Parts: sequence; C-alpha cells; structure tokens
Amino acid sequence: MFTLFDLFQLLGLIIGAATGAIYGAHWYGWIGCLVGVPLGLALGFVCGRIPFVAALFWLRSDLTSMSTEHIRSKFQGGPYPAYHLFLRELLRRGESIHEEIPVVLSLLGSASKDQRHHGWYILRSFFSELAAAIPDYDPGASTEICQANVQKLSSALD
Repeated sequence: MFTLFDLFQLLGLIIGAATGAIYGAHWYGWIGCLVGVPLGLALGFVCGRIPFVAALFWLRSDLTSMSTEHIRSKFQGGPYPAYHLFLRELLRRGESIHEEIPVVLSLLGSASKDQRHHGWYILRSFFSELAAAIPDYDPGASTEICQANVQKLSSALD
C-alpha cells in the first residue's frame, strides 16, 4: 500500500538528491556533486519523514485523550492500518484485548492482501499464541487458503 506518507518520503529523497547534486556541483564541481547527492539523500530522507512522525505523535496524543470505549469502537470500524496503535493503547491502559480477536480474524480472512498482512502482523504481535496455531498461514496466499486457515483458528478458539 503506497500512502501519502510514502509519497512525502519519495519526494524528500528526490528533492534532497537533486538539491545536493546542484549545490555540490555549483560550489565544488563534480566532486561536490558526488558528495552532495548522498548528503542530499540523507537530508531528504529526514525531511520526508517529518509528516509521518508528526502524524504519529498527533495520533498517539489523540489516543491518550480518548475513552476506552471510543478506542474499542475505532478498532471495530476505524482505519485498519492503525489497529495496532489502538491495541497498544488498550494494553497500556491495562485493558484486555481478547475481545478484539474477531476483528483480527476478519482481517486475516479478508479478500485484500494488505488487510491480511496487517491482520497477520497484529496476530503475531499481540496474540502470538494464536499465531502459533496457524504456522503455515501466508497473507500473500489466495483468499481461499487464508480463509481456510482462519476457519481452522476459529475452530481452535471454540
């Protein structure tokens, strides 16, 4: 999944490399260009990450001010790429997250590979004992195979 933050990162790298090449060549010739490109890439990388880091800090501060019920409702229907942040906040508050397993299972059996990858990351990170029950699960496999693995896991939970 290519996000807006990935675009900022890519633009930062391109603009940084171009700027490093231009200024390096202008001030120090071709050697300055060779040195300026890696320096520009590094600076572009840092600058390109600023929007992502700022959004992450904003989301974390926003989560700390939300009620537990609101976080749980966000987990049920919010943007799935942020689900791990919701679970981490619930754990930080000492809440049980086992009632959120059905949402994770729905991600694991989704038709979208991206959602399956997020579900698998969450299962391995927060429910490692359940992930061990389906060691052959591959989020890149076909939807039918993933759904069969989820069914096997659901049966083991019952």
